[in-house]
Amino acid sequence: MDWDKLRIFHAVADAGSLTHAGEVLHLSQSAVSRQVRALEESLDATLFHRHARGLILTEQGELLFEATHAMRKRLDAASARIRDSEDEVYGELRVTTTTGFGSLWLAPRLPHLYEKYPDLNVDLMLEERVLDLPMREADVAIRMKEPSQADLIRKRLMTVQMRLYASEHYLDERGLPESLNDLSSHRIICQNPSAPQVAVSASLVQRLLTHQPKSTLFEATHAMRKRLDAASARIRDSEDEVYGELRVTTTTGFGSLWLAPRLPHLYEKYPDLNVDLMLEERVLDLPMREADVAIRMKEPSQADLIRKRLMTVQMRLYASEHYLDERGLPESLNDLSSHRIICQNPSAPQVAVSASLVQRLLTHQPKSTLKVNNYFGVLQGVINNLGIGVLPDYVTHDFPDLIRVLPEIEPAEVPVFLAYPEELRHSRRIAAFRDFVQDEIIARRRSDRGPS
Repeated sequence: MDWDKLRIFHAVADAGSLTHAGEVLHLSQSAVSRQVRALEESLDATLFHRHARGLILTEQGELLFEATHAMRKRLDAASARIRDSEDEVYGELRVTTTTGFGSLWLAPRLPHLYEKYPDLNVDLMLEERVLDLPMREADVAIRMKEPSQADLIRKRLMTVQMRLYASEHYLDERGLPESLNDLSSHRIICQNPSAPQVAVSASLVQRLLTHQPKSTLFEATHAMRKRLDAASARIRDSEDEVYGELRVTTTTGFGSLWLAPRLPHLYEKYPDLNVDLMLEERVLDLPMREADVAIRMKEPSQADLIRKRLMTVQMRLYASEHYLDERGLPESLNDLSSHRIICQNPSAPQVAVSASLVQRLLTHQPKSTLKVNNYFGVLQGVINNLGIGVLPDYVTHDFPDLIRVLPEIEPAEVPVFLAYPEELRHSRRIAAFRDFVQDEIIARRRSDRGPS
């Protein structure tokens, strides 16, 4: 196969249009079109669906794009290593750590790294799962336990203490507990003790839960206890009480930035509810009861789910005032060549709706990038003055100081759906959660409209 044609195909697939690809390649639209058509003829396959809004890869096109993408990454990695050997720090660095440490400790400190090495492109892979470094799932890891593989170079960085904290407002309202026994009148917020990479705090969490706190957020106990609680919850559910555990799954960004800050209203109304928030980009299987209810950024495909469209979200560009004072406000996409773009990786799950926007931005060759695999991490990069971030518009409600950049860019709206299994149709807990989410969306719309 002709590598030049593959290079042009890759640029078109990346940009989503012949025009944008031509701008990147410094070729006319007709020249790009001819090369793509010639490649399709040589393969005897259609690589793109063509429509008025742009180009979409066919199944054969997806297969070829995966191959060219892998080739491109290898070439970029080779180029980075060559320049690395010439005492330059350049290219992509894939860093993995936990969502908490990456978002709350590492991301706010990255400006110091970019200040020293402006040509570095960091891909932050934040998840609780331990990625396999020898298999090159990532380049470097910061872990909460010593690595077990023998072929890794390791360095102990510091120690972390797990402690109990509360807000002043909460303690003014509920009182300061003086002993573990006082926890029976308080709500405990914790990670699930069975989650990966948190074994160091699991014993503390389990000890706290033995004191029977009033309710929990992110609760989990042993299997037998969970089964008994679930059975009890279903019995009481049928008696018009909202009680027991409700397992809610959604993306890390939506769960952290939109849902969690609003949960006090749910607990205020239903104090005996225990919510287990399962925040990840992976789509959990509701019919197989991996969770009770989901909020998803695309319509569920399973037929045996009850679904309700909640709202739409717009993906937009935002930056901090400090960053724009320092770097200037871009007036067109071409100005992005002197800026850093902060975004999710276009290949990450559940972000297909924004992938075309990200790919379009990257064709304008930004000065450097920071990729994070959830919007909570992207936001941390933006508020810490690292660059221009691709973020959902709901973040501006709680972060009003963010400044919108290039407002003329309006990608397609993202539908947000609530879904739960048919067998939970009559669950009081599901109904309570559904009504709570709808009430919060209505309140937000009224707030956005302002006083009437």
